[in-house]
Amino acid sequence: MQSTVSRRFLSAYFVLACLLMVFASLHPAEGGRVAVFAAPWSDRTAVEVIAAAGGPILTTDARGWIAVSESPDSDFVQHLYGSGAGFVASALVAAACMSLGWMSKGTENE
Repeated sequence: MQSTVSRRFLSAYFVLACLLMVFASLHPAEGGRVAVFAAPWSDRTAVEVIAAAGGPILTTDARGWIAVSESPDSDFVQHLYGSGAGFVASALVAAACMSLGWMSKGTENE
């Protein structure tokens, strides 16, 4: 009985630790590039969310549901969520996780 409880505890601990690491790595750094994902229940695209938050649009996908922006403002992520963003993540992590080559194009000469 104790062995089963120990295994369940270790399994749950491992899953929670992995989830924490994933969410921590997705959190955007202040002043860095962010990937803005439009909320599926919203009538706004990611481009419209960025524009409403006052940020520049660096690149976007063909449909406008995912876009990349950056701002030196430390409250920019909160402004994005307030403007209707469904999810905001680090653009580098989002590009690596989702294999979106269009996010990293054009940054090689910077």
